Amino acid sequence: MQKPSCLRQGDTVRIIAPASPFSRQKFMAGVTILRELGLKPVWRDDIFSSCDYLAGDDARRAGEMVQAFRDPDSAAVFPARGGFGCARTCIAIGNEVELPPKLLVGFSDITALHAFFGRKGVVTIHGPNVTTLPSMEPDTLEQYRRTIFGLDRGRDQAWDGLRPVTPGRAAGSVLAANLTVLVSLAGTSLMPDLRGRILVLEDLNEKPYRLDRMLFQLSLQPGFGQVAAVVFGDFMLEGDDIPLFERTVAGFAGRWGVPVVTGFPLGHGRANDCIGEGVDAELDAADGRLVARAPVSPRGPVNS
Repeated sequence: MQKPSCLRQGDTVRIIAPASPFSRQKFMAGVTILRELGLKPVWRDDIFSSCDYLAGDDARRAGEMVQAFRDPDSAAVFPARGGFGCARTCIAIGNEVELPPKLLVGFSDITALHAFFGRKGVVTIHGPNVTTLPSMEPDTLEQYRRTIFGLDRGRDQAWDGLRPVTPGRAAGSVLAANLTVLVSLAGTSLMPDLRGRILVLEDLNEKPYRLDRMLFQLSLQPGFGQVAAVVFGDFMLEGDDIPLFERTVAGFAGRWGVPVVTGFPLGHGRANDCIGEGVDAELDAADGRLVARAPVSPRGPVNS
């Protein structure tokens, strides 16, 4: 897998809208954070386009994404938000179109973009979208900063305190994804290869029976029998849905026969850490520890 170069202060970064429309206020708040980090965010005038539930038609979104990755002056591409539409954007671009590898950070529906580049052998980063940056807790923003600037280069990323469901150790490459989007890619050219993967899953306010349905479908996908481990992030559940989903996870974990943990800081809440898509990782489920390789490569001197 080819890692993107880390960012440096003063870099220009392109913001795109490959999925749904978004709040201009949240967008500008996220832009302010990027500027405070020392970056120069730029975007096309038509980024605020709206076509029902999409940020403009497929041709607009696909053209914007191609332009962003081909822009020689930009060092990264940051989606404004998720929602719906990224798979349509990728299909409109087509697999035959060559896009230079650049740092890409996003989550939720951006899962489809991660899948698109993952099939091309390029590492991307599962992390906050531009419009979610203002709602992130300080520790998450600091982890975001350190990740995109490569300040921990040469070191692994590590998370402790995960809750074991099925103990054991596993090694594999990371596939972090929104569960709904991942399942929706089944049977398409964008569906990732599940073999040897450490799956890191999140979702938003789906009822446990719907999560059961999606986990069941995912379990039946080609290659799932060779999954190395499953890590559950934040599913934004409340009340009685929490213990019900915990029982659902335990039931699947018992059948999967691989290490399973919960409690990873990834999802639609205020904690949404960056983790590289396609990087090598190790999970010790009994100790509740996940270690992953850094997702960016050095690019000369960096700021600390």
